[in-house]
Amino acid sequence: MWAEDSTISNMNQLLLACFGQERTLESIKGKRRSLAYRILVDAEKTKLMTVRPYRPRRNVARGHPNDGPEADEDNPVVEPGRDVDSEDDSTVIYSWAPESVDAEDQVSEGDTTICYNWSVDYVALVDASSEGNTVSAKEDICVNTALAILDIEPELALKLTEDYLMRTVAVDALESFDRVQKKKRKNRVGRKQKEISKRKLRKLEYARMQDLYKKTRSECYEKIFSRASIGDKLCSEDTFEFWKHLLKDDIRKPNVELLRATKPVALPDTSLLLEPILIDEVVTSRIPFRSSPGPDNVTPKAWNRVPVRVKAKLFTVWIKLAKVPNFIVESKTIFLPKKEETISPSDLRPVSIASVILRHFNKVLARRMSTIMGEHFDIFQLGFRPFDGIAQGLSTLNDILKCVGSNQQGLALASVDIQKAFDSVDHGAIFEALEELCFPEEFIRYIRFIYQEAKTKLLFKGDVSEPIHPARGVRQGDPLSPLLFLIVFDHVLRSIPPNEGFMLGDKLISHLAYADDLIIATNSKRSLQRIFDAILPTLGATGLEINLDKSFTLTWVKDDKRKRMLFDCSEAVYVRNRPLKALDVVDNFTYLGVRFNSKGRLSIKSELGSKLETLLKAPLKPQQKYFLLLKMLIPGVMHELTFSQLHAGSLKKLDLLLRKRVRAMLHLPHDTPIAAFHATTYDGGLGLPSLRWTVPLLAAKRGAYKKTQLLMNSGKIVGNNGDIHRLYRNRLLESCDVAGLKEANKVPSAHAWITDGTALMSGRKFVQAVQIRLNVLYSRGRAARGRSMDHQCTRGCPQPETLNHILQVCYATHKLRIKRHDDVANYLNRGLSQRGFTVHSEPMFETSKGTLKPGLVIYSEDEVTVCDIQVVNDQFPLITAHRNKYEKYEPLVEKLANLRSKFSITSLTMNWRGILCRKSVEDLLIRKMISTRDLKLFAVKVLEGGAMAHQVHQNMTACLRTVKKGEG
Repeated sequence: MWAEDSTISNMNQLLLACFGQERTLESIKGKRRSLAYRILVDAEKTKLMTVRPYRPRRNVARGHPNDGPEADEDNPVVEPGRDVDSEDDSTVIYSWAPESVDAEDQVSEGDTTICYNWSVDYVALVDASSEGNTVSAKEDICVNTALAILDIEPELALKLTEDYLMRTVAVDALESFDRVQKKKRKNRVGRKQKEISKRKLRKLEYARMQDLYKKTRSECYEKIFSRASIGDKLCSEDTFEFWKHLLKDDIRKPNVELLRATKPVALPDTSLLLEPILIDEVVTSRIPFRSSPGPDNVTPKAWNRVPVRVKAKLFTVWIKLAKVPNFIVESKTIFLPKKEETISPSDLRPVSIASVILRHFNKVLARRMSTIMGEHFDIFQLGFRPFDGIAQGLSTLNDILKCVGSNQQGLALASVDIQKAFDSVDHGAIFEALEELCFPEEFIRYIRFIYQEAKTKLLFKGDVSEPIHPARGVRQGDPLSPLLFLIVFDHVLRSIPPNEGFMLGDKLISHLAYADDLIIATNSKRSLQRIFDAILPTLGATGLEINLDKSFTLTWVKDDKRKRMLFDCSEAVYVRNRPLKALDVVDNFTYLGVRFNSKGRLSIKSELGSKLETLLKAPLKPQQKYFLLLKMLIPGVMHELTFSQLHAGSLKKLDLLLRKRVRAMLHLPHDTPIAAFHATTYDGGLGLPSLRWTVPLLAAKRGAYKKTQLLMNSGKIVGNNGDIHRLYRNRLLESCDVAGLKEANKVPSAHAWITDGTALMSGRKFVQAVQIRLNVLYSRGRAARGRSMDHQCTRGCPQPETLNHILQVCYATHKLRIKRHDDVANYLNRGLSQRGFTVHSEPMFETSKGTLKPGLVIYSEDEVTVCDIQVVNDQFPLITAHRNKYEKYEPLVEKLANLRSKFSITSLTMNWRGILCRKSVEDLLIRKMISTRDLKLFAVKVLEGGAMAHQVHQNMTACLRTVKKGEG
């Protein structure tokens, strides 16, 4: 195949292998002068040259060894299409620009030329809009060629994209997977495990939890609070057998023809799905970095290394071909438990994990599909919509239940649970629904390809099943699955008779749906039975079934004679000759995470208390527990609280419970000001949300609370979070303990260490830093409040023992104050040196006012800066301390002018509570001497130094001798 001159012989034979049985050798020879042939030849050369490196020859003319230029350093012989400046000799670049095409070829191949010109324009657009307006590079060759031959040879175009993926991300994924497997330690067989003590077990659990927290904090939170688990009795064989039977074809084939009876209105324009993919779409649809890889082991990190412009071109090829490479279609299915001690395979939730590449592509299509569908879905289908469907559904259901008593109106309500909805929907129903909506044929062919060609392996307890071909269900975890399910389920909702329902005001409401969570409402049991009779055939046509064990009815009947409402507990609604369970008047149920009874939403009954106890016992550091509390635990219960029946007393009790647990978590005394908990960190507090104000405000914003009583404070309405922050800031500054934090809000970034779960500090140091910041650390002066006891310094100083005295005045902590100052100065010095500044520490200057020794003298190319570090009293204004430093070193102006053309004098001023002077920070940030991240580290170092000084002061036994003067 390879000749001496590095050309390729028998090219027609290679192309014949690409076409298979579709063409003959003679038919390929007849295309040699056409544009299509030239593009195919370039594609084959690209693949072959990538495999075999190019070898430069000494003489060009064949048969004349002495003719032609020699390849030397001054006159290199380069094959046409090779980049002269390229350092890589293993890849040949072929130009496929339209300038290389003759006019005759364009005339002879009309359709091909149109496709070719379209691909050229698209490539130019994508390359121009990519990062830095880069032009096509080596990695674009296969993809560009695939674009050019889309309409000529689609199978070859798909093969080119597959070859590109195999050479780039797939190879890296396999190598990475092999490295991970080699690192895994082999299980030792035949050795008895030694008994581990409880102390050792606690240490191991702490180490595991710390590793998990560092890796993924959300997974750490789930590990702590997840009650769902898989029982030991549930084996892999039973699980695989159950799910294989469920996912395969059912004996009873659904009658898809019934869907045409509920034919929806066709979408106005679906051509957007087939438009070329743009770079902005690829960027906005990126897969999260921590997403799991699929069976191909391609991680998001490896996929993100592929240029965005190449991804856009790959996606465009696939959407035009309605196919993707087969190796990215395969998936693996894992099972997540739904409840504690799961003992049945039916209680497992399957999650399909496909390739990251396919998920990214489908996410782009899902965004387009969502835009196209718009408001086409049923108006009461609230799931996966661009508005707050949960709030709307909960408010509507509550209004329906409340309306029964106020309007004396009968109600027959049913909660319908669809059994394994996402896993049971029929594929034929999906294709039929897409056709009825007039989706493009290419898009429907792509969906058929995904579901008819895909195979998956079941993974459970370390065991892997044989590949199976699911014939039912949508793949949970795929971005397209929710929309495909909604399109099918929309047929079920449209089959409800339009004249049935419950009158809420002037609206007739027959149902509320959030994905497969369905509520049916009407005014009588007979009407409810008619609705069930109407939707059952459509449910059967889609492959869905009602779970009778989890579905129920709730009925209010109007007593016209006595003008009252009666609750009917009888079972009178039947589904396939089986009655639905009827709720009793004292029963309650849960809808979208909120508890209801027969009269509406229930009062607050949150699991906040038990969750706080679990968090306190978790093997984590205090700052880690506080981070999980603020960022995950409280937001997790906020939904239930927002849509529950609200009372000020109940919310205050929850706030009291929160403060109690935070006091235990951070070892704060009982007299810590309440405002110190709820004020924001940049106002000097701990940033703990006040449920008394936050929950009613959030409920009002989401439409769940329409009154204003709970939002009234001193005759004024609390209308936003800013009002809540000002409320607690004013209360905080009224306390004597935290009056020194009044300048905290001027440098907000310095307080990030409180809520970011920092790993910079040990748990003990974090607790002490919080106590120093709030001025609640033990001292005689604080302990003597309201008591008749000695409050003088225990070290013999003739002053009251306050935290300010211990950290700033007492002789016992003098050396530690110097160390605190030096720690801050050394950190600043290291940072300046890393940024390229020249720093002199504590140089001495002789001036007219004596010898001056500033902390740091910082030199740049054109400027010299004098910076002195100081930690001052918390009652002393920081701006005044900063100006005093400027005035102190003002005599150095003449000397500084001789060193550089520009000069400045500044300071790094802060108080012992970790509050920084804004003017100092601005001076250093403008000159790029520090970053905003350094601000919290300055505060941490000051607080750690203060904690060490306090500890030494309390542990010291020496006492200052006082000499009494005699008389006479």
